[in-house]
Amino acid sequence: MNVKSLSQKYFKSTKDFIKSLSKAELIISSLNILISIIFFIVMSSIKDNKDVYGITTWQVWIGLLANIFNIVSVILAVKLRVSTYIWGIMACIFMGAISFDNRLFGTMITYWVICICSQTLLYIQWKRKSDDKVSVKPLQMDWFLFAVYTFIIVILAVCFSFVQYAIPEFSKFWSNSEEIKYEIALFDSLGFFFIIGTIYLLWNRYNQVWYIYLSADISWIILWIIKLSYACMSNDTSSIVGSINMLLALISMVALNVSGMINWKTKK
Repeated sequence: MNVKSLSQKYFKSTKDFIKSLSKAELIISSLNILISIIFFIVMSSIKDNKDVYGITTWQVWIGLLANIFNIVSVILAVKLRVSTYIWGIMACIFMGAISFDNRLFGTMITYWVICICSQTLLYIQWKRKSDDKVSVKPLQMDWFLFAVYTFIIVILAVCFSFVQYAIPEFSKFWSNSEEIKYEIALFDSLGFFFIIGTIYLLWNRYNQVWYIYLSADISWIILWIIKLSYACMSNDTSSIVGSINMLLALISMVALNVSGMINWKTKK
C-alpha cells in the first residue's frame, strides 16, 4: 500500500468519524479547541518576569498541542474508538514535558510513567477485545462494587493530600512548593486518584468510568477556582488567565464526559 492510498484511507476514516459526531459533541469539542487557541494568543502577549512581550514561550505552544490531543482523545473515547489511546499518549508526552520544565516531578512521573504505560496497555487490551480492531463495546460494573471502588479512591486521595500537606520535602518534589494550602492538596489529590482509578474501569470497558472522569473534572474545577482566587488576591495576571483557561476547558470537558456517559449506555 503506497503513501497516496494510505492518505486517502486516513482522510476517509477521519471524514466518516467527524460525520459520526453529534452536533453537541462537535460544538463542545470545537469550543474547547477555540478556548485553547484564545488562551494561546492571550498568553503570547502577556509580559511577565520570564517572557519578552509578544514572544510565546515553548510551554504555551506545547500546552496548546497537549490540549488538542487530549480533546481528540476524549472524543474518540466517547465513540469507543481504540485509537483514543494513541492521541492520549501524545497528550501525556506533552504534559509531562511541561511538568518537567516546571519541576513538577510528581506530575511528570504520572504522565510519563503511569499514564503512558497504562494507555499503551489499554490500547493493546481494547485492540484485542475489538471485533473490527477499530471500536469496542462497553460493559456494566456491579454498582455495589463500584461504590466500594470509589470509596477506596477517595480514602487514598485524602491520605495522599495529608502527606503533601504535612511533609514539605515531598510537597517540594511533587508540586514544587514547600508550603501548600491543604484545600489545594486535597482537590489536587482527588483529581489525581480519580484519573488513576479510571485505568481499571477502562481496562474492563465499564461505562461507570465516566462517573469517575466527572469526579476528577469537578475536583479540578474546585481546585482551579481556589487557585484563581489566590491569583486575584496577588494580582498575578498570568495565573489569572491560566486559571480561567483551565476552568473553561474543564467545564467543556464535563460536557464531553456527559456525552460519553450517554453514548456508552446506548451502546450496550
